[in-house]
Amino acid sequence: MIRKRLFPFICLLAATLSAEELTLDRAIERALSESTALKTAQLEIEVRNAQSWQDSLYPNPSAMIEVDSFGGKHENRGFDNADVSYSITQLILLGGKRCARLKLDHVNNHAATIDYDILMQDTLLELIHAYVDAYVCQEKLDLARNLHEVAAECLNIAKGKVQSGKENALQEKKAALAVCSCRISISKAESANLASRAILSSYWESEEPDFERISFPLYELSPPPSLSELEAALFYSPDLAKAETAIDAAIAATDLERALGVPDLEVSAGVGNQCGFRDGGFSDNGFFVSLSMPLPIFDRNQGNICRASLQSWQAAYARQNAEVTVAKNLKAAWRAWSDAYQNARAYVDLEQAFAQETLQTNEESFQQGKVERQDWMDAKKSWLETKQQTLDALAEYHIRKAETLRIIAQLPYMRTCDAKQAP
Repeated sequence: MIRKRLFPFICLLAATLSAEELTLDRAIERALSESTALKTAQLEIEVRNAQSWQDSLYPNPSAMIEVDSFGGKHENRGFDNADVSYSITQLILLGGKRCARLKLDHVNNHAATIDYDILMQDTLLELIHAYVDAYVCQEKLDLARNLHEVAAECLNIAKGKVQSGKENALQEKKAALAVCSCRISISKAESANLASRAILSSYWESEEPDFERISFPLYELSPPPSLSELEAALFYSPDLAKAETAIDAAIAATDLERALGVPDLEVSAGVGNQCGFRDGGFSDNGFFVSLSMPLPIFDRNQGNICRASLQSWQAAYARQNAEVTVAKNLKAAWRAWSDAYQNARAYVDLEQAFAQETLQTNEESFQQGKVERQDWMDAKKSWLETKQQTLDALAEYHIRKAETLRIIAQLPYMRTCDAKQAP
């Protein structure tokens, strides 16, 4: 009985604790599920599918009833000698128009899917930017508060030395100025933290942040792969796929225009009779069939065919330009990623060396009475300032990495499901 009563409370507590900390996977899941832009792009795919469905249908036949020779004078008075005919007309598409439209629709459907993938990759890149920025702002706020504690401790030490006559009043004023500066830094860090959290929450259309903390493996560093490996992965580039699909669409449009240059055949069949009574019954009945087709003398759709053909050449040149542009952007992004990795690696090594050698040594010396408290506080302050620079370098590394992997459609790079593995 006690377990049954505690179970809802435990579930509520677990849900509350899980909601307090936001992970990148959870942020991505929420952003992709709540993005109105992605929903619009998804609906565009459905719109193209509906258009393809419509183009697969055959034209409807038309029925006609025609009444002639009635309402006149003499023998045409009333409906005695009226001629009534019934017919059905069917338009027969020639030249492969239906197949050409379906082929173009298929290419357009594929293009809509690629547009969705591009939008999703761009959304993920923007989200990672916002997520890393929010995490760094959170950590900088913690560092600012730690620096304030160190500055306040230094102020207390300075006051004690001034009261004992070991220091002049100028040292106390300098320490007090440092405390005021740290308070201003805390205020700026709090504003930046609130702004970054609000921007991050806007990706799932939340007016207020519904999380307490953000977790992110900021210190996970891995050297970038070689440029040749990334260039081989350009096969997954949605930008190149979009340019390639534009060529297919232009070719399909050209085929459709050629098919539209072939006139369609209109076939009519029916029966006619005379309403007047002759010899106790209806008069002559007869069947008729008619064929109708425009004569392609002047308009053979040649202008549209020429336009579509020229547009296919434009798409081919655009594909070559896209290939050059994507390769150039990949090289630039890879260099930026490599530089950011070297910079971040240097700062991490510096921070760790400072913490292990200088900071730890000063702490042991302070505990043994070999180093004054002021020197220990100064060392800790220098380490915190170095840690701030390390945060900026690590954030730059992750952002440059995300920008590079966006080009080859490898985002999100920290997830294992629904994503290609990074090379």
